[in-house]
Amino acid sequence: MRARGLLLPGLGVLLLGVGVLLPTVVVPRLETVPDDPDATVVLRAEDALVLDPSSQTTITTGLTLTSHTAGFSGSGAPPAGVAQWATNSRIVSDDGAVRSETWEIQAFDAHNGRASSCCAGFRITTDGRSVPVERSGIVLKFPFGTRPVDQQVWDPALGAATTATYVGEAEVGGVRAFEFRTEIPPTEVDEVTVPAAFMGIDSVRRVRVRQVYSGGRTMWVEPNTGGFLDLRQQVRQELVGLGRAAGRRTVAMDASFVLTAESRADAVDQWGQGVQLGRMHRTYPVVLGALGILVLALAAGLRRRRTPTG
Repeated sequence: MRARGLLLPGLGVLLLGVGVLLPTVVVPRLETVPDDPDATVVLRAEDALVLDPSSQTTITTGLTLTSHTAGFSGSGAPPAGVAQWATNSRIVSDDGAVRSETWEIQAFDAHNGRASSCCAGFRITTDGRSVPVERSGIVLKFPFGTRPVDQQVWDPALGAATTATYVGEAEVGGVRAFEFRTEIPPTEVDEVTVPAAFMGIDSVRRVRVRQVYSGGRTMWVEPNTGGFLDLRQQVRQELVGLGRAAGRRTVAMDASFVLTAESRADAVDQWGQGVQLGRMHRTYPVVLGALGILVLALAAGLRRRRTPTG
């Protein structure tokens, strides 16, 4: 009989305990990224402009941007709580030519997505150059529990962090999302030499040019996980002549990339599970706490009814 009398109070305490442990212990352990992901994202740009080395002119074509992300351990395992990923991004035109290819090695906090200085970061470009990179801001994903405020986001083409302005709430595939936008004004990112013909000069010599980049991104973020549900990216790269080519400009690339329907569906399927994470943060603890208090109150009432009066 004594054991039966302790059953309801024990259940009430258990419900209260689980309600406290969910947001304070269980959820924080779930809010991390895998050490070795295997994720592929595909974006498409129709009627894009791209500088064609074979014809030495800017042509119009369709472009497919494929980005694959995996774990990286070339410099040893990163510290606890830090993820180190390698991302290969390749842009291929409809004729099968590779128009751009880069490898980004980046370390970031596994919870908030911000760049970490723990490990050497670098980028390998199409011509095989390895360039050290000190990143800042959010690198590959937004924080778990993303807030509806402006965020600092790393832009690989710019080589710096830029402000992602919070626009408002939206819905992607039936999943609630926060919309963020970045805008990059024309900015010089490098100075290189190119064949004079690229700049419309009839010569076999090379000329110096400034590489000028502009564009922006629109990102739809699942707030509980910080994952991208949808993505659009505008890229414009120009060559601005110097010296003998002064006053001449050539469009190297002008494209509006959008996430393919298949990649968007995969993202919604993966990151849409974050709704449960949000419920474990807020809804479930409240419900369990209320049930625990209700059970304890019921146990106290039954005890008073069984206790004989004086």
